Amino acid sequence: MVVQRDAPVPVWGQAMPGECVTVTFKTQDKTAVGDAAGQWKIYLDPMPASKEPSSLLILANLGQKEFNNVLVEQVWLCSGQSNMQTSWNALETAENIQNADNPQIRLFTAPRSGVGRWASCTTEEAGSFSATGYYFGVNLWKQLQVPVGIIVAAEGSSSIETWMPPESVLAVMGLSTKMDPSWWMKWKGFNDFSPVF
Repeated sequence: MVVQRDAPVPVWGQAMPGECVTVTFKTQDKTAVGDAAGQWKIYLDPMPASKEPSSLLILANLGQKEFNNVLVEQVWLCSGQSNMQTSWNALETAENIQNADNPQIRLFTAPRSGVGRWASCTTEEAGSFSATGYYFGVNLWKQLQVPVGIIVAAEGSSSIETWMPPESVLAVMGLSTKMDPSWWMKWKGFNDFSPVF
């Protein structure tokens, strides 16, 4: 995966209530305790960019989870409707992706439910990834020559208000009456989006 440079990085999960959890990444060790529901969360301190892969280790009494090959640089969230969701394979143009292998570009598609996974950009992965997200990531990498993480969270036929900040919806006459309270919570969740799952 790629985590965002120069910004606090949230890492969270579940443990037993009262269980101590330690997150180790580069020179940082952060500790949290599972609350009554077993939820825990920490923030890694902002870090400078790094092209060198590192491991992020989560230790708890009942086990551990390790994320290998983690880079620190640019992370971008690509969200929207079907135009963002559509993959190369769906467009039947996957043959146009030749030699897409680039370990400095990482891809993540947020699933409708469950847990997703990060993948290094390969020809195979690019074929099933958002075509728009893929090209955006490639263009960023060409311009910046730094690691790039692209997260795609898109849903075809979804309401445009779902993807707008509440302040924008309220500013447009008539849209606020369409705003279902559950959409506010969905948007609020994206405010705290993290590539660590």
